[in-house]
Amino acid sequence: QQHILLLGPSGIGKSLLSDLMLRFLVEDEDEGSYTFSRQLNRFTTPEELFGPLSVVELQRDNYMRLTDRYLPQASLAFLDEAFKASSSILNSLLTILNERTFCEQGACAVLAKVPLLMCIFSSNEIPHPSDTSVTALFDRILVRVPMRPLQGEQLKEMLFAQGGGSQVSQGVDLPLLDGEGGGRVTREEILMVKAGSERHVAVPKSVVILLKKLRVYLRTCLEPPVHISDRRLIQIVQLLRVCACLNGRRFVNRVDCLLLEYMVWDHEVKHMTQVRTFLQNELLAINQSEEEEEASSSSAGRSRIKMQFDDPNPFGAVEAHTLDTQKLLTKRCDKVFRDATEHYEGAIYVKGDTMSARYTAYRRG
Repeated sequence: QQHILLLGPSGIGKSLLSDLMLRFLVEDEDEGSYTFSRQLNRFTTPEELFGPLSVVELQRDNYMRLTDRYLPQASLAFLDEAFKASSSILNSLLTILNERTFCEQGACAVLAKVPLLMCIFSSNEIPHPSDTSVTALFDRILVRVPMRPLQGEQLKEMLFAQGGGSQVSQGVDLPLLDGEGGGRVTREEILMVKAGSERHVAVPKSVVILLKKLRVYLRTCLEPPVHISDRRLIQIVQLLRVCACLNGRRFVNRVDCLLLEYMVWDHEVKHMTQVRTFLQNELLAINQSEEEEEASSSSAGRSRIKMQFDDPNPFGAVEAHTLDTQKLLTKRCDKVFRDATEHYEGAIYVKGDTMSARYTAYRRG
């Protein structure tokens, strides 16, 4: 339930990607679950986003909008070039995005709760820090993903695919979306995942320490400094917990923390590279410290077992220390399956906690 910004030049598929994301929601008019999409510019009027005024209510001296099928009643929304809208529209968007409320009457006597789950923004430019109205909206967007045109082998694959006679104008048809509800989700399922992550996914101490170090690093080592508010930090933790929940884990691990580079940079895309380097170094340092701690505990366990076998009655000693031996073997097995990070050709390489990930790690060296 956090908002996303797709940032990049025109013609790289930002709108296409956003449209595909909107299609994953199962629309149900009976339950009021549907999507909303609009391109904004400086001439966009509030009626285009929030709905027209009700003529019947105006005759009764009431200022109300007909919000059905507009942004205040949408579950998922896509706003293209939102930063180019007027300041009045940007200010009206703030409460919808953050508090999930909408002023239904002119005097704001009624603050209606909106069903918005997520809003996807796209832009080809970063707002200037001096523009306060745009900066406020930019701060409400947690995930910011810079995009760039295809290069190298990806560009060749795209051109070869178009040479085969496919028609781009007809759009992309995902096999995942074919069939009755196949691959698509409902509003209730999205809310269920969020509620489950809040109840069952824990944040370990190592992740909390990493977030504290990252906050200090952003404030003291970057130029210009990046200040992470408490609200944004809470949203980051919520997103990490949802990521762990969707991967079938009951705790946030270090692999999830690699997503932080998309959530903490502010107005300077170059900060992403610096944050990525900081995260890699911190995660590798944590991994090395855990390996040293495990090696020392393993050495101590072998010493205890050897001392017991020096006893004239070794079978009694083995029986007495069976539990310690089992703990030692269990810890050695956990070392194989636990999450870790390593450098592979200058980039971070993740080893997951599944056999397929271990096999991939072996094949990649």
